[in-house]
This record gives sequence, C-alpha cells and structure tokens, in this order.
Amino acid sequence: MIALSPMGPISDDGEADDDEATTFNARAHHHFLKDIFTFFQVDFDTWCIALICDNDSVNVRLAKDCMKSLVECSNHKLQLYFNTVIREHAPLNEAIELVHSIMMQVRTLKNAAVLRNLTALSQLFLTKRGGLEN
Repeated sequence: MIALSPMGPISDDGEADDDEATTFNARAHHHFLKDIFTFFQVDFDTWCIALICDNDSVNVRLAKDCMKSLVECSNHKLQLYFNTVIREHAPLNEAIELVHSIMMQVRTLKNAAVLRNLTALSQLFLTKRGGLEN
C-alpha cells in the first residue's frame, strides 16, 4: 500500500514562543515532520521512503537531513523552464503580460457581461471558472 502525506509550509499562528515556529529552514521542517509522525505513533524512518517536492534548497537539505530520496516535482521544473524562456524572449513576455492584464479586467462582473455579448468564448471561460452560465 502506498500512502502520501501532504504537508504545507509551517505557519506561525502568533502564539508560538519558540524560534523554530518562525524559522523556515530544513531543520525546522525536519523536526516538524518527526513531531507529526510521533504524534500519530508512526515511525517516520520506516514509513517515509522519499520526499516529493520542488527543487528548492530547503527541500534538498531536508531530504539530506532525513536521509531520504528527493523526487523533484516535474511541474515545478517545467514552470522554471518556461519562466526562463519567457524572460529571455521580450515579445513573448510582453504578449503574456498583455493577456494577463486583459484577463484581470475580465474578472469583474461588469466586464464579463460586456465580453459575453462580444464572443461565445466567454461562455466557456466563465463556465469553467464556475462563474456565469446560460
């Protein structure tokens, strides 16, 4: 049986009185993982076979500290690649920024109503976003 345990960033709820609660380094994450597994009475070293995350330096260090394999997120690598491509090609970067600014304007109900009268594509866009439907 394979089980995945998702984990988000450690957040400070404002009530913590120790430095580790507001430190976002590999050591703090490693202690957090060990504490969570201990709380649920599960042996971390036996149960955890790999860490699946982006290739951030904190995650690379965390995998080394935990002595586990790091399975890098391919979506993250793809995003990094496209960010580089977009940054290096000014016309593409300008086009994406223009489309982004137009899409931000269309998000308002008033502008969405105007778009709905101009094109049938707006129906697809709004329906997929869970917005207006006819």
